[in-house]
Amino acid sequence: MLSESLKLYFATWEHELRIKCQPHLKKEFKQGFLSGYKACFGRVLDVDWSKCPVDFDILEQVVLARNRGQHSENITDMSVNHSDNDRKRYPVPFFVSEHEKEMLETDELRIESWMYPSLKVTRETLFTAIEQVEMLGNWLEEGMFDTLYPGRRG
Repeated sequence: MLSESLKLYFATWEHELRIKCQPHLKKEFKQGFLSGYKACFGRVLDVDWSKCPVDFDILEQVVLARNRGQHSENITDMSVNHSDNDRKRYPVPFFVSEHEKEMLETDELRIESWMYPSLKVTRETLFTAIEQVEMLGNWLEEGMFDTLYPGRRG
């Protein structure tokens, strides 16, 4: 739900700002909606993303977790695991059990292993991810309101 909420948040601002992000940034959106909207709002709002306090690795893994959970690869799977591609990008995933995290950090569960760490969302990781989404919204909204209502501070 967090991933979809973030996507709806971006789409709502796209509508409110009367812009069309996807037709102009197809390459960026092929990398995911987070990359696409970062590129779009970066241009429209003249955003310097290097000043953003958000951990985008966490946000990207929120989207990956949603995708893994919603698009199972096998009808008999009873759990959700991190994929090879996800593990290459994030060798120690954010959403993983403490035990598997320790194994990954000590290289006991290497990327080339036949075992895939399970996707585990804990209360702590969920709340951290929610905080990151809220932080992004708070950080972006000044620029969004300034663009939507030019001269509002005048």
